Amino acid sequence: HASSFGFPMQDPQLPDEAWRRLGWYLAKNKNITSICAAGRRYITDKMLANMFGIFGSVIWTSSMIKLTFGGNSIGSEGIRIMTPFLRASGVRRLWMSGSPIGSEGFRLLINGLEGGN
Repeated sequence: HASSFGFPMQDPQLPDEAWRRLGWYLAKNKNITSICAAGRRYITDKMLANMFGIFGSVIWTSSMIKLTFGGNSIGSEGIRIMTPFLRASGVRRLWMSGSPIGSEGFRLLINGLEGGN
């Protein structure tokens, strides 16, 4: 059955290794179809690097269809980290509203999804 994964409301102050393990868990779990981390502010580029970067885009589950990361501290580097995963996955909805991705992050997102740099 499909399920969602949500982040806690307060910053859990997890070490890098915990974020890497979370990435491993999410990559291996074929039942999770969405991740919701909206409005948390503590999701950063570094956390995304730990979650996405260590595994690359191929290992991440193709069952993931919705990512909600709006209202966080994700910048253009976070977009650069996520783009290979987004290109290789089945994600159909990405919500980044309120995150400071800026024009550079938007350019990276569009170009990355189109297969460019």
